[in-house]
Amino acid sequence: MTGQSDRMSYGSIDGGSFGSRNPFGGPTSQGYQPIPDTPAAVKEPPRKEERPAITGAFLIYTKYKQESQDQRHKEEAIAEWIGRTPRTVEDEGFIKMMETIDKRLTVPKKTKITNLVEKMYLAEKEKFKHILSMARKITIGLDIWTKKGLTASFLAVSACYFKSQDNKAEHILLNLKQMVHPHTAQAIAALVEESKEEWGIPKEKILTIITDNGSNMVAAFHCNAEEDSSSEEENLQDRDEEGEVDDMYETLERRTPCVVHTLQLVVNMIQKELTIKRLLGKVRQLVKLFRKSSVTTERLLQQCGLILIKDYPTRWSSTYLIMSRALEVKDHLPSVADSMSWDSLLPSEWQKVAILKYLLLPFAEHTKVLESDTNSLSLVVPALLDLRNHLSEFSLAYARSYRDAATLAQKMSANMEQRFSCFLDITANKFSPLAAAFVDPSAEAIVENNDEGIQNLLKVAEDYITRSVPPRLQVEEQVSENEEEEIVDTVASETTHWPKRPRFRFFSPSRPSRPRTSETSSIRQEIKKYKEGLSHAANTEESAMEFWISQSSTVFTLLKPLALDLLAMPASQALAERVFSVTGDLTSGRRNRARTTLERSAFLKLNKSSCAANATGTRPINQYFTNNRDLKAPKREDKETVSKLAVQFVCSDVRSFETVCGDGFTGLAQGLIDIGARAGRVDAMQLLPDPTTISRSVTKYAEDIRQSIIPELREQMSEYNGAVTLDRRLSENKLPLSHNTLHQ
Repeated sequence: MTGQSDRMSYGSIDGGSFGSRNPFGGPTSQGYQPIPDTPAAVKEPPRKEERPAITGAFLIYTKYKQESQDQRHKEEAIAEWIGRTPRTVEDEGFIKMMETIDKRLTVPKKTKITNLVEKMYLAEKEKFKHILSMARKITIGLDIWTKKGLTASFLAVSACYFKSQDNKAEHILLNLKQMVHPHTAQAIAALVEESKEEWGIPKEKILTIITDNGSNMVAAFHCNAEEDSSSEEENLQDRDEEGEVDDMYETLERRTPCVVHTLQLVVNMIQKELTIKRLLGKVRQLVKLFRKSSVTTERLLQQCGLILIKDYPTRWSSTYLIMSRALEVKDHLPSVADSMSWDSLLPSEWQKVAILKYLLLPFAEHTKVLESDTNSLSLVVPALLDLRNHLSEFSLAYARSYRDAATLAQKMSANMEQRFSCFLDITANKFSPLAAAFVDPSAEAIVENNDEGIQNLLKVAEDYITRSVPPRLQVEEQVSENEEEEIVDTVASETTHWPKRPRFRFFSPSRPSRPRTSETSSIRQEIKKYKEGLSHAANTEESAMEFWISQSSTVFTLLKPLALDLLAMPASQALAERVFSVTGDLTSGRRNRARTTLERSAFLKLNKSSCAANATGTRPINQYFTNNRDLKAPKREDKETVSKLAVQFVCSDVRSFETVCGDGFTGLAQGLIDIGARAGRVDAMQLLPDPTTISRSVTKYAEDIRQSIIPELREQMSEYNGAVTLDRRLSENKLPLSHNTLHQ
């Protein structure tokens, strides 16, 4: 046997020489290669830029230690992204894709991910507890959701407050508690009390509790008989007996009906006008025909790029949306309908649909604004007054040409007055959205309106604000007229750029003459300063929240904090209702019976942006490794490899194509690449394929598998006269068959 040096080809590093037999395993995944009996021909060494770094060669194939920081960061990133069943991390496609991105990563098992989710949940919960303890006022939102089949029900509890540390409103999910039937008022009240105790929220901090108009919700927080008028929402399965409401609820917090839910009940009056209901029935029938025919849908798309949409009873502004879309495509509908021998609407009917759309347009606009998670409570009363004037003008304008529509407008106005009487009642001595409207400069049309009823409402709002803030100083002596003028002049100089907001278009303001009153307390003085300042307002787009944040705390010592708390509050419990539509896979099938896992995953997913903002000393996981770094485009072959693996990932577990472009998943991939052993840093957004690419690749991927399986099936099933077909649900132990003849 000849010497070892004769059997080695040499390269160079740092001026020295090294052999291809690397004692650490070599630069490739095959590791040690046997020495041939004959010397190999000396080959030209590769170019320097293609040669892998020695440190990279050592690290690529060495797994992270379980306690290492890199392994921990990536496990936390997976836990943050998961937001679904923890078994995802045990999926073969997921593991393969993660190993391709970083071979050193050991993908954690579902048990570890579950523990990480619990750890993150407890950590974030403590942070939010601290924030809630510092909040001055809190609004609670509630909603009940029952899965299909009625096998499980949950109560979502949310909290909205003004976060003084960041000068912004914040709305978070607190709990997702499972309920057992029947959903009585006592059961709801008990779960809310349990949630308040868990989060340390005292009763005096709760401004109001926003719920839908179900009878059980009304009874759970029943304070006055006036709320009975808003409890007509159909809720047959959960409707309670009157005897269930007892004196214990008199001590609970004030309930505020969800404004958007109640507005939809007013809009549903359109179904009670016979002639209009018949017309809407024709529109729905036309939509149904188009939606069931792929031919007409394709033709309509080719002509105008739009399709007809269905309306759903539980979808807000659904009736308006179906009419709006029908009017958008009405020029193309007749030709497509004629080709199918279908009846379309007459020109007079299309004109009436346009009139009805105009009737519901302001309701849809205000619904869009009021369904915001924060900063919408102050717009409730202006919106109601705006809608009241709109209905009045509509009934007068179309009293002769469209009597049924004018009659409908009158009925809607009467119904709205009844349902929202709790907001516009001057005898109420408790919380009302009117107080929030009073401190919103954008609602100046109310403050400057000379209607006697509106001025009486404003007085009620002032009284509520005065009661809400205990006076720090009682003025024992009357302030002289000269001193009052001096105070007003000082305020005008200290408070700059008072914003002049656009007025609500359906009622025109006229500033009344307000009598001068002497201040009896500091809060009264601040209210006077605020009202006087509105007359000197400048024209600006500044929001109400920005306006109060910019005001001096020395000028509005008492009014400013209360104004910020009121302005931060929502007008609906939309966030609590959306909990069940954004929690992903956890709310499908039997998975939503995992009560603890569902609540914690929903908490992290719904509060993701707030959790990131609350991080102290560290940045969010999906930004930790990407901020302030130069990223370069990935290599083409790397991009193709990841694209193929992403296709396999979404197909093997029947996932949405959008999964791979979500913020959490993109952040995870970016973190893995950024920490990984590859030379340089690759931009994950350019590396990961878009959903369209994945969608187009699914068919090819399935066809490739089909072609690879067919020869084996022909051999093993030669006597069976069948054919193999594949779809996206293909897995290792499932193979759908069809009874077509094999001709290949």
